[in-house]
Amino acid sequence: MEYTFINPNTYFITENVSPSSVLFSFAAPRASIFHIRTTSASGRISNASTKELNIVGRLEIGDLEEGLMHTAECTIETPSTHSTEVPTTLAHSGGDQHRPPQECFSVGPYSVTFKTLDRPTGRPMIHLAVVGDPHISVNRTNRRGRLFVESKLLLQDIAEKLESEQCDVLLIPGDLTDRGSSDELKEAMKSLSGFSGRKYVIPGDHDCGDKQSKKPGSFRLSELAPEGLPFFASLGPFGVLGLDTSSGRLERGQMQELARRLAEENFLLILSHYNLIENPEIIDEDACIENHKETQDLLGRSRARWIIYSGHKNIPVRLNLPRGCQVNASQPNQYPAGYITIQVYEDTVVHQFVPIRSEALRNYSMRMLAEDKSPSFHPIYRYGKLYARSFSYSWKDGGS
Repeated sequence: MEYTFINPNTYFITENVSPSSVLFSFAAPRASIFHIRTTSASGRISNASTKELNIVGRLEIGDLEEGLMHTAECTIETPSTHSTEVPTTLAHSGGDQHRPPQECFSVGPYSVTFKTLDRPTGRPMIHLAVVGDPHISVNRTNRRGRLFVESKLLLQDIAEKLESEQCDVLLIPGDLTDRGSSDELKEAMKSLSGFSGRKYVIPGDHDCGDKQSKKPGSFRLSELAPEGLPFFASLGPFGVLGLDTSSGRLERGQMQELARRLAEENFLLILSHYNLIENPEIIDEDACIENHKETQDLLGRSRARWIIYSGHKNIPVRLNLPRGCQVNASQPNQYPAGYITIQVYEDTVVHQFVPIRSEALRNYSMRMLAEDKSPSFHPIYRYGKLYARSFSYSWKDGGS
């Protein structure tokens, strides 16, 4: 169990894990103190608490044991309903220490389990990030959990954060814009201007303006894909192949280019807006390209190792096959509202899910989704899987 989700007012969720840390998000109906206790399979215990009353927040716990199962328990301590003051036991530093203690009550513990990652070996080689479907919009309304109004600021914040972390390459697997307009593209370029590293973007169905026409290549990304589509870029230990699946299928010429690169490269990163391989964990019928059986056969016969990064449905799930894996990237402006950072080592590719900085916006998006009655917009479905958010992929032996 990766989460306890009662409703958007009460939850305890594992956001990501590393070899030595875990990040949780949480919520309670009233301002509360959150106490979290983790216990590793070997018996090591770590404790952490929020220092002030919170309704929505995050808490990271470090100094964990690598590669082990852990259990985390969260207890929520809340002032009683008749109290109008903060109890002494819950008062933050600098509060009135002479105030008589008021009654409070606790709920929980809510329990989740997670496994820390194994520590990678070898030297770090390159740092990448994948941002799925930013949907940059000039719209002034938010709907179905999608933060259209904040879309430009969210992408700008991610770009600046990646710049500060000295990220080398940013990959965007489609739907950079919401309607494919020139105004949206200009705003997207402004948002990305804070990142000086290499940027590779492919078009999605929303980038093509008239989505019903399904005309591949109708969206011009001249500043981001100057050599046209498909494009190929060499990034030291591997190559990146960008495909145009905005029409919902992979055309013959692109299929041939995919086959050629799989034959020439030892390790290939593939960008596709739609999934190239069907994943049963995604319930939406239009998640895959129409000719996905052909691409799955091609990838299955490949001698190269590969990772596919796709967007479109933006459910954080991962599909493992003998020679590679397909990773669905979250988007920044709809819950779970985040992106992927990728650290490439000599023997391992380590993925981490990074939530946007504002937990309040993530919670607001979750609340909008919870009001939608469609199963494909339920918050827990959108959450995806923890093993798709944080994982290590071995160049030699496949995924972990």
